[in-house]
Amino acid sequence: MAQLNIPDELKEKLDKIAGDSDEFSSTDDYVTYVLKQIADKKLKSAEDEKQSEVYSKEDEAKIKERLKNLGYLD
Repeated sequence: MAQLNIPDELKEKLDKIAGDSDEFSSTDDYVTYVLKQIADKKLKSAEDEKQSEVYSKEDEAKIKERLKNLGYLD
């Protein structure tokens, strides 16, 4: 298991949140949960963005060149 260094002030806040919660048995559990949520959201966002690209930049350039050659674009 890896260790992370965080400021003492932040550690105290995290300890309080975890201690006040019935869901987490330790600060480590709470921090793991929070970081997993953030990482999952970030990865999903990146995946969604990648999938939303209908054409690659190369494909887009080819299409624009075709349209230009056909006289639709200047």
